[in-house]
Amino acid sequence: MVVYHITKTLKGGAGQYALRLSSALNGIGVRSYLFTPEGNNPDGAFSLKRVTPFSSKVFNKFYRAVLNRVSSAPFHSFFLRELYAYPEGAGAPDIIHLHGLTGWIGCRGLERLLVEGAACLQTTHSAWDLSGGCIVNAGYTCNAFTDSCQKCPILDSRVNFLTSKELVRKQDFVRRHKVQAVANSQYMVDLITKSAIYRGQHPGLIHPIIDDAFLEEEQETLHGQLDLDPDARIVCLGSRSVTDEFKGIPEFFKQAQAYASDFSKTIFLVFGEGNIPAAEGLGIKCVGLVQDKTYLASLLRTADLYVSPSQFETFGMTLLEAQGVGTPVVCFDTGGIRSAVGPLEDDGLIKLNDWKAMFPTILKKLNEPEEPSRKEMRRSWVREKFSKAVIAKKQADLYSKLI
Repeated sequence: MVVYHITKTLKGGAGQYALRLSSALNGIGVRSYLFTPEGNNPDGAFSLKRVTPFSSKVFNKFYRAVLNRVSSAPFHSFFLRELYAYPEGAGAPDIIHLHGLTGWIGCRGLERLLVEGAACLQTTHSAWDLSGGCIVNAGYTCNAFTDSCQKCPILDSRVNFLTSKELVRKQDFVRRHKVQAVANSQYMVDLITKSAIYRGQHPGLIHPIIDDAFLEEEQETLHGQLDLDPDARIVCLGSRSVTDEFKGIPEFFKQAQAYASDFSKTIFLVFGEGNIPAAEGLGIKCVGLVQDKTYLASLLRTADLYVSPSQFETFGMTLLEAQGVGTPVVCFDTGGIRSAVGPLEDDGLIKLNDWKAMFPTILKKLNEPEEPSRKEMRRSWVREKFSKAVIAKKQADLYSKLI
């Protein structure tokens, strides 16, 4: 069996999902290749060659500019005319697996990359795969994706017809090419099932793979390296961008100031790009963007608690990684979070935006140290459900049913 994975970038969750899955499949004997427009990557990705004509480049630039002017939130089109080709020597695949295509390529470009006779799957990582163009609203604040995506709340009323045309374009692509939907969480299973694009399908459920770095038996902490007070309680938060409103970190510290006296012996360890506004009375230490998984594992292991105040996640990978090193978590119960949170964390699931419940929960966990055995129980749950061997077998079994 030969599998091609196609993704826009390796930097986001969808790209990492694809990269780890491709590597794990190779590990169990399934020949798997990952292609991206970013160029060859030492971790195992191959470069797609851009062959977009000049006229199409002009159209894409113009159309993107128009969409930016008429939309009040991120909106991307499936009518873009980007064209790519596989590198020379690429053989014929049995499976083509699509991941993370938002804002990159349109219907015409994808069809150029499909191969006659190869089954096609798409792992749905975001609302864009199911909507008439929006990225975050579908299933979160808007349910128009379940019907025809008319009267889009983020588009100027004069161009509202675009969303229904976008949705029909995606429906047609899925039906003509018999695209099988795959979800990364139970939440996404439910959204796919309700969507007009995949109506009537029973999507597969394949969770992301956790990196081996988070499952290592011996993991260092960073107390000395980061010059942390050994008597302080450490609470970790983070995302790719700490200023992203959807990740909720700025609002978390704004709300936390009301509990500053309770956190007098606490250090908030924050990772991610950007700067956090000063929060009076709180001890905050920022370490910047963390891309090395071994370092991130040590960072999470250093913490007594990991907190996610995110407003929306289709899965919640960092929550899973924290549990992988044995660290308990507290988070808002939103989107696909429950697929990433184990049975030991039930008391850490907080109703969305219930800050009055979140901070007492955090303080309770910090003030009542748990039994050491719970760390290993937490790690065992992650290992048994999300390790590469487990997920690769599930994905390979799904492929086998399609060919």
